[in-house]
Amino acid sequence: MNTETSIDSDMIQALLHSARIRPTRVEKPGEITPFDFHVPHRFGPEQARRLRDVAEILARNLTATLSAALQGAFPLTLNEWKEWYVDRQPKPERAYYVPLNMSGRLAGHLLLPRDTAIGWVTTLLGGSAEGEVEEDRTLSSLEHDLLLDITKKVVATISRVSRDNAGPEITHTPSVSHDPPELVEEGQIADVCHFTYQRKEGEKALPFTLVFLSELLESIAGVVRPAERSTDEIYQDMLSHVESVPMDVNVRLGTVSVSMRDLVSVEAGDVILLPNSIEDPIDVMVSGKTIMSGQPVQHKGWYGLQIHQVQEEA
Repeated sequence: MNTETSIDSDMIQALLHSARIRPTRVEKPGEITPFDFHVPHRFGPEQARRLRDVAEILARNLTATLSAALQGAFPLTLNEWKEWYVDRQPKPERAYYVPLNMSGRLAGHLLLPRDTAIGWVTTLLGGSAEGEVEEDRTLSSLEHDLLLDITKKVVATISRVSRDNAGPEITHTPSVSHDPPELVEEGQIADVCHFTYQRKEGEKALPFTLVFLSELLESIAGVVRPAERSTDEIYQDMLSHVESVPMDVNVRLGTVSVSMRDLVSVEAGDVILLPNSIEDPIDVMVSGKTIMSGQPVQHKGWYGLQIHQVQEEA
């Protein structure tokens, strides 16, 4: 009579204990963060840390710049740094945009929410930025010019910090628009970095965001790209790797078809005749394809094959 016994984990532990075997403790996996394919991952951990460090330095410098420009304490903190694909980045309503340039090309923009832009100019004019902003409130011509003057000083500070940290010079286009500048052509894939700053104190955070094409921040992040190589150099390098790939070469003496009955009845000393004559060439095969043929030879007690023909399409 057969008896089935289920073995549970307690029984296994008891058996291991009786055998004086210390079981290996299996730690449960911690919280797993799935890889997000919807955001870019251009920068590695060390490069991301470098960018954040520079962004923190910029926060301290912008604190001094805005405090002087707005004639009062304006302590800033880096609220968030995040990578986005251009077509997925957030586009807040009722915001002002100032184009930023690097190395002679459009590189990003300064994004000022409406409340922040009005708060800056209101503070500069001696008012308070803490009050509620009317729904249909817009910048007057004077406020527009004052905002441009403030952003000019902000961009100068950004450029100085960039140059001090191996980055390019940054300039701005002296214009303010309600629409973000087109950083790339429609349909082109590109990624950007968002650095969002806000006030440490006050009822209103008055945040603003610096947006840059990520590729233009690589020098600041410490990304090292290999030198450009010609097509011929790349081809020769690939060829050298391919030529080093090991290949299994099979030498086929011949092939014969026998029945299962005859095969299982073969004994030591029996001879299996092949359909090849002694003069027939022996095939050399790679991956099931004949690439050359020749005649068997011997050399110092070793089998060999003298190649007589190489297939043209091998």
